Amino acid sequence: FKTRMSAETMWDYPLLHAAIEFGEKPSCIEEIFRESNPDDVTRVDALGRTPLLVAIEVAGNAPGDDSYWREEMNSSEVIKMLLNDQQGGSSHAAQIPKENLDEGITLPLHYALSLGVGVDDGLGHIVDAFPGALEIVDPETKLLPFLSAAVGAQARVNTIYALTMARPNLISNLCTSAISTDVASTMEE
Repeated sequence: FKTRMSAETMWDYPLLHAAIEFGEKPSCIEEIFRESNPDDVTRVDALGRTPLLVAIEVAGNAPGDDSYWREEMNSSEVIKMLLNDQQGGSSHAAQIPKENLDEGITLPLHYALSLGVGVDDGLGHIVDAFPGALEIVDPETKLLPFLSAAVGAQARVNTIYALTMARPNLISNLCTSAISTDVASTMEE
């Protein structure tokens, strides 16, 4: 994802985005973050990404990418910093959708799940910042987040469990609606 910008748009590349995307050491990211103005946390780059979305991409791609400071770059801590209202971050960033012309609008939680980002990789901080996202169906998969977490090769039990326990009522709602649908179809016959 590092090469998707043209030479012209690179000049408008925000420094905070660049520090996160190019895997700078945490101390460098923290320094840039401290010197940033509050609007930088929700500012979008030429690709329409907020710093949170860039951090999500890093969390989803870093395990297989040798260009990151694997021992030092902690995506979870970067995501936590970006979402912490008390330390200059913005929990509102978890509500800013990723817009993609092909796929529609996707919340950061949905995007993180699509990239295989787990609770320990920063997903938990995204949920804490915007717990309401757990009740919003992903427009691409048409699944609730806890169900999206259970699909694919990147599914992790601790992530599925954490999302399910954060909103256990969603399971009972699904079961109730499935039962009422079965009863209604049975009565029609």
